[in-house]
This record gives sequence, structure tokens and C-alpha cells, in this order.
Amino acid sequence: MGGVIALTLTACTTDSVFEDMDQQTLTNANNGLQNQTNTYTGSGKYNSPWDFNKRKPVAYIYECNLQPYYGIVVRITPYIGLAYYDGADDGVYNTPTGSHNLITGNYPNLYSGGSEYGSYVQANPIVLGKNIVPSTPSLTWVTHELAIFSPEDHCPIRNVNIGYNYNLQSVKFDIMNNNLVQPVTHLGYPLTTPPPAGTNAETQLLAQYGKVFYYKIEFGSDFYNFTETYYAFGLDAFPIDDSTEWTNLGLTDSFNGALYYHSNGTNGNPTTYEIVVDAADFVYDPTFMLSGTPRITTSYGTRVIELIGNNAGGWVGSVGPNPGINAHMIIK
Repeated sequence: MGGVIALTLTACTTDSVFEDMDQQTLTNANNGLQNQTNTYTGSGKYNSPWDFNKRKPVAYIYECNLQPYYGIVVRITPYIGLAYYDGADDGVYNTPTGSHNLITGNYPNLYSGGSEYGSYVQANPIVLGKNIVPSTPSLTWVTHELAIFSPEDHCPIRNVNIGYNYNLQSVKFDIMNNNLVQPVTHLGYPLTTPPPAGTNAETQLLAQYGKVFYYKIEFGSDFYNFTETYYAFGLDAFPIDDSTEWTNLGLTDSFNGALYYHSNGTNGNPTTYEIVVDAADFVYDPTFMLSGTPRITTSYGTRVIELIGNNAGGWVGSVGPNPGINAHMIIK
């Protein structure tokens, strides 16, 4: 996370409309956009759109203007896992729509630690930048302002919406073909050490019951070379802030973070069974950036990342099948 990622939804060939909106969008975000939330999980300290019994497509929104404005290229890699606790850690993941036996061998990544929870599948890295070539439109691509969502899947692993103003390159969280850098049609170079590929069974399950828990965030000077690496959460969660609502699973994940699940809804909010990682485990970890915490990197100066859950402010609120139901990352 070595820098705050400022992403905004844009992916048109000329980018003319959103270029004028970039600075205003960042200003709106920093002036309290994170406060315009509808709480699904938590009493207010932690706001997110994930609910086991009311699953809706969740949009992932990114704003990162470091490359067009400062020449700093950012690449993010999502780590996706099961978003909900099903009541037991017995190897069979029970959902409102059916049961999935994780021990069969069809879920090698999700069950790699011998538990239903805490193991993740990496999706393709996504470069958050733009390459504008007016004379050659086929070489033009824009991902520094990006929204990834599916019209039908809870987690946008498969069927993503393609839009001129938010995702022209059809970027998605592809876990089966996760060895190529996105946007594949313009970059598409293979990773030196590709992660284990997800299976079809894992894709089917995570599309309906998964979420991004972590991001690897890399900084570099061009689209191909990255010299600094940090990690960040999809959303920071500190269960102690809402201690009556969360139960410790007694498990740690593959990043060695303690896992909790939402076990007691309060203040009119439902019990969502969402699983979170205790961000307090990483407060003093130099490889992690928590939301809103400045980090001075070796090569690129001070960076900050803002993580906003389920916001419905400004033009961002109009994106996705359920406007305002999103996880929003700004890197700056």
C-alpha cells in the first residue's frame, strides 16, 4: 500500500469527460464521502456491503491518478476468499443456495490451509494507469479510474459489465487465468512467477460468496517494472470497536491475521455473518498500509490509501447494478 491509490471510474478512449472531474472527485472523497454510507455490517465503525442472506452484486471502484499526474504506475493484485461464516469449520461450506464439499480436491486454493476460512486465490494484477494514443485508438486504454462489477455475480470474477465511462477493457477478478497482467488486451504480459490458478469450482463459489480481503500494491516507474510492494485490506476492520457484534473464529489466515465473523446485528442492522480480518494485527507491520495512514516510500514520497465501504456520494453512487453498494479505494 505504499501509497494511496486514487482511482476513479473512467475507461473511455479519450477520457475527456472524466479528466475534468478527477480533481473534483478526489476533493469530494476527501471531504467526507466515506461518511455517506449505509451500514450493512457493524454499528457504524465498520461499514460494508456484504450480507450472507442478502447477497447483491458489489462494485469495486478504484481511483489512482499517480501515473497520469506524477508518472508513478500502480499495480494491484486482489486476494479473494470466502466472505461468510457458515456456522462450522467442517470442510463443507453451506450456503443459502447449496452445500460445497471443499475437501474433494476441487477447491485446492480455498482449502489449502485445511480450513474453510483464511485461504485466498489471487486474481490477475491490474495496472492502474492510462496510455492515450490519439493517432492510434487501438493502443488507447484507461484504467486509472475504474469500476468492476457484474450484473449478476456477488463478486465480479466472471461476468463483468463493460462500459465506456468505467471499464472499457473488461477488467475482472479472473482467478483461472491469473498469470497475465491486466488490461490483457494492451499489456497482457505474463508474470515471472504466476500464482496457482483457481479452479472452475472455486470460480463458481467465489462469484456468489467471495470478496476481496487483501490487495498487493506495487509502485513503479512504468507499466512493466515495479520496485516497491505493500499490502492493504479490501476494507479495514477493527472488531474491538464493535466488540458485541463480532466473534473470534479462533483462526488466522494465510497472512497471519485473526479472523472474526459478524454474529450479532445491533441498531437495526442485520447479522451478516461476514468474515473480517482484525486490522490491528498489522498496525505495526511495515509492509501494510491501513486506510488513511500516510506511508513514506523509499522512492515515491508520501502515499495514502483511502478505503470507503458502501458509499453513495457523487457520481460514484450511480455506478453498478446497486448504486452505492461498493468497496471504493483511492490511492494518492
